[in-house]
Amino acid sequence: MRQILNIFINDLRAVGRQFFAIVIMLAICILPALYAWFNIYANTDPYGSTKNIAIAVASDDPGVTLDDGSYVNMAQEVMDDLAAKTTIHWIVTDSVQEAIDGVYAGDTYAAVILSEDFTARMTDLSTAVSSGGAGMTYYENGKKNAVASKITQTAVTSLQQDVRAKYLGNLFSQLYSDTTELTGSANIAQAAGQVSQHIAALGAKLRTYSNVIGNILGDSVALDQLTQGGGLTFEGADTWQQQIENSTALLSQVQEQSGQAASALTGSLEDLEGALQQAAKGDQAALTDAAQAAKDAQTKVQNIRSVLAHLSRLDGVSQTLTLLDTAELHLQQIRTVIEDKAVTNEQIQTCLEAMPSLEKLAAGEIRADLEQIAGGVKNAATDVQPLLKAMETMKQDIVPAIDAVQGSKDDAVAALGCLQVVLGGLADRMDELSKLAAACSSSDLLHQLDTALSGDASRFGAFLASPVEVESETVYPVKNYGTAMTPFYSVLAIWVGGVILVALIQVHPDRRKFPMATDNQCYFGRLLLFLLIGQLQAAVIVLGDIYLLKCQCLHPGMLFLAAGLASFTFVTLIYSLTVSFGDIGKAIVVVVMVVQIAGSSGSYPIEILPEIFEKIYRFFPFPYAINAMREAICGTYEMDYAVYLLELLIFAVLAFCIGLLVRKPFIGTNHFVSEKLEETELM
Repeated sequence: MRQILNIFINDLRAVGRQFFAIVIMLAICILPALYAWFNIYANTDPYGSTKNIAIAVASDDPGVTLDDGSYVNMAQEVMDDLAAKTTIHWIVTDSVQEAIDGVYAGDTYAAVILSEDFTARMTDLSTAVSSGGAGMTYYENGKKNAVASKITQTAVTSLQQDVRAKYLGNLFSQLYSDTTELTGSANIAQAAGQVSQHIAALGAKLRTYSNVIGNILGDSVALDQLTQGGGLTFEGADTWQQQIENSTALLSQVQEQSGQAASALTGSLEDLEGALQQAAKGDQAALTDAAQAAKDAQTKVQNIRSVLAHLSRLDGVSQTLTLLDTAELHLQQIRTVIEDKAVTNEQIQTCLEAMPSLEKLAAGEIRADLEQIAGGVKNAATDVQPLLKAMETMKQDIVPAIDAVQGSKDDAVAALGCLQVVLGGLADRMDELSKLAAACSSSDLLHQLDTALSGDASRFGAFLASPVEVESETVYPVKNYGTAMTPFYSVLAIWVGGVILVALIQVHPDRRKFPMATDNQCYFGRLLLFLLIGQLQAAVIVLGDIYLLKCQCLHPGMLFLAAGLASFTFVTLIYSLTVSFGDIGKAIVVVVMVVQIAGSSGSYPIEILPEIFEKIYRFFPFPYAINAMREAICGTYEMDYAVYLLELLIFAVLAFCIGLLVRKPFIGTNHFVSEKLEETELM
């Protein structure tokens, strides 16, 4: 131990005796910090000056005149809005060709050209559908600057989102205005209720006729009067027939809405499948969308079920309810899987495999059954019309028939008995139709439709253009990008500091001054000087991060500790490799640094890097030092900070093994290589 301290004290005296050596040592302590500070400062607000990035925008759109006589030019409105923005230097050119030429010449980084029929597509639904939406063409100068290209792409994507929202809002407002007029002219639910009342009244009247005939047959006096010249009246048949025809038209709308309900369910299932596909690709945010889509699909299934509950007497309803139960069970199973925080990719794939059969169930069997049920409601009303016509015939034929049997009481009894059976059957049929119509008038589906089609068209259009409002809640918030990059650049600077040390300071002490010192004593004696300078480098780096750059740091003491242990580990490892393998060891140090810069997950997520980095990054010290600093800067979670430091110290133990054990077999080889390199007079 005394020899180790003697070597260390001798090194300190050697530095203190030479002013030039002191200056070099100060430079060694500061240079790594400068490397970290410059990079952190550059990343503090990397997009703060994007207002100088020039993007041209132009259009030859002449605009259109609307039906109300007003003139509108949506392309010009978009360009005026862009010219007022300051985040990007939008340049509105006089012509489309001028904008394109500017991109080729390098005067602008990109250009956005709005199509000549931009306004027409924005204001007319049929034109929009046939053309595929509002048209924009993006020209990009990929040669001028790689980062600028990414910035312009982001700006154009933002523009596209704004135009899409404005475009959808405009079209939905127009569409909603039309549907509002429709619901204002015919309240479907109310009409269905009126149908029920009319049919019930008709059934009651038919039953009254049947009862009258029964009374006549039971009253001999009345029967005698009838056979002597009485008669029955069938008033109102024409009126009821017209009412049934009007009601049938309204029930056709009910049939159409059943198809829309099935289509809405199919759309929700398609949204669910799309979100699951994104989640299977690693997009964790898509799991939230998938859970919402599954919930929406369940809601639509429950809405359809509530409607069918009122039509339980119809054929096929129980079968459809069974299919809906199956669909809802599958959706609940999928929701249970994707709402689990520990969901695996295999579980997501299982959910995806279940989607085709679920979509086939909704688009095929459930849709067909709904259409059949709705058609049955309509056909039931339609079937009444021949019966009403038969009543008209009876009105003309029955009285002559009765007249023909005047004086023949037995024949009159037979004719009236047949007529009573017919009228009783018609009354029963009317009762069934009345109940079906009443079910339609009280169904949740019709009420929801009527509610949805009443309100402000502009607000409805704005909602459909952007139906989802995202509320962000950041866990472990970081105030800027520079702070987020502080762990990576600070750790990298500490490693660079170690590289500078072995490049400028001899790793072997002068053995002539310490002839009695062993190899291990020389190793530790010079290592102490390296460790001391390394700690000074780490302290300067952290002090500048916190107090010079004002980086966010929730736990400064923990940051100093993490930097100190990182310096201890890095310097020991770099020193040991250099002592053990000489110049080859220095080369290994540089290679390890390059690999860690690219594959330590310090800047890019390890999941998006090449597969080789995902397999080897955990065998390097950078990730553990970076994670420990992140805990200190952004906030801790349980014992993660201590775990990262312990994992980091494993590399320090490895470094000592290299310096004390692995070095010995290579001592002779290192001397031989050094002599040969000196003979070249170049190395």
